[in-house]
Amino acid sequence: MPVTSGRTSVGQLGEPGSARYGGEPVAAVLLEQATAGLLRAGTVASPAERFALARLAAVRAGAAVLATRAVASRSPGSTRSRPRSLWALLAGVAPELREWSMFFAACAVRSSVTVREADDMVRQTEQFLTLARRAALRHRRGP
Repeated sequence: MPVTSGRTSVGQLGEPGSARYGGEPVAAVLLEQATAGLLRAGTVASPAERFALARLAAVRAGAAVLATRAVASRSPGSTRSRPRSLWALLAGVAPELREWSMFFAACAVRSSVTVREADDMVRQTEQFLTLARRAALRHRRGP
């Protein structure tokens, strides 16, 4: 049953708080925040704000997948590596989301956004959130 709010219809997003995402409660919280942010993006009038809220929802959804799959890559005493973006990390731990990672990495938040660009970002984020939720549910991190 789709959830409708304002300009967007967010279908089959589920209830992340009622499920366990890879055994990680932080992933459930991030997915709840992503869902709420996407719903809010559908209610604001400003295209720039709608774009930014949808992109932030995508960041939270990507972070939820990382929370279920990422493992510490540095051993004690190793030198620090160069910081990597969320999207680069996500492409490494969730190859099935690589194209989405490249898409969102290329979408910089900007002050001048058309209505079409904002609506497209909301729709793309809705699709990504659905896939990110499935990826988080499917993966079980070992002990």
